Amino acid sequence: MKLKCLQSSGLLVAIVLTAGCTGAGLKYPTATDLQMDKMYATRNKEPEYLDSMVDNASLQDMAIEDFHFVGHSTELSGTGAMYLSRMSPMLSTYGGTVNYDTTLTDEKLIGERIKHAKEYLAMTGCDMSRVDVKAGLEQGTGMPATKAIMIDTKGTGKSDKDNTGPSSVTVSSNREK
Repeated sequence: MKLKCLQSSGLLVAIVLTAGCTGAGLKYPTATDLQMDKMYATRNKEPEYLDSMVDNASLQDMAIEDFHFVGHSTELSGTGAMYLSRMSPMLSTYGGTVNYDTTLTDEKLIGERIKHAKEYLAMTGCDMSRVDVKAGLEQGTGMPATKAIMIDTKGTGKSDKDNTGPSSVTVSSNREK
């Protein structure tokens, strides 16, 4: 009786260990999965406010980038199509120039990408008489280097020690005046 019990237990242990080693259908979340879950949860809390922030930033930059296109192609990527679809009503309202900020040097590829961006905006109902798309740098104001250094050094949250936040950080320059 003891021998049969030991054999059965041994077989059960072997099955459990084998199943554990192969994963047996278990999916462990990656760091990316966990980060995306956090991003989606945050985005779903107050989407109308986040959408407004993104729209305002888009109007400030007025730019498309290489990642808005399928790599080595003239076609818009899903990200590019979504971005231009969101910009279309704002461009119809305010007009302006959308700059294609690229590191590419192939003039033919750049020209075709600009052409496709214009076609897509027109297809979404954008008033193209008020809008132009051309190669150039984004037009956003960006951030002064001293502020970027301050944020990198201190962060954007308030300090636990002095509760004065990042404004208490001083940035010195070695530049001669």
